[in-house]
Amino acid sequence: IETAFLAFIKGVPQMRGAIEGFSVGSTNRPFDLGEVSGTIRVAFYREHRQELKVVPPCNLKKFACNLSHAPKAVILSSVKSQWGYETQDDNIADAIVLAQMARSNHLNIFSHRYQREALATLDLPKAKKLLPPRSKDNL
Repeated sequence: IETAFLAFIKGVPQMRGAIEGFSVGSTNRPFDLGEVSGTIRVAFYREHRQELKVVPPCNLKKFACNLSHAPKAVILSSVKSQWGYETQDDNIADAIVLAQMARSNHLNIFSHRYQREALATLDLPKAKKLLPPRSKDNL
């Protein structure tokens, strides 16, 4: 997983990243998800010298449709109506919302007030605070 992830992000300067946090009430495989999440976080930090920002599911949902406990179908519909992406995969929809959150935060552009509210409680850096990418000189 780490090798594939690093190959995917390699060569992208000044990259920022976000990852959806865990849903406390879910009945999934939390230990497996924790291992994958941890692997991706460490790899991202090694490559870009900054941590991935963890976005709680309720903030992601609020940003997408102004409902912090929205069902997956509502998120899918919102992704299609707001950003023109049609998918039946809720994980892809979540990734699109995360990307839109990062874009809005970076450009300070919001389509709706609730999107600004969803980001307001997160500690997200602005573009000026990025550390230089990792090189042989600053390992």
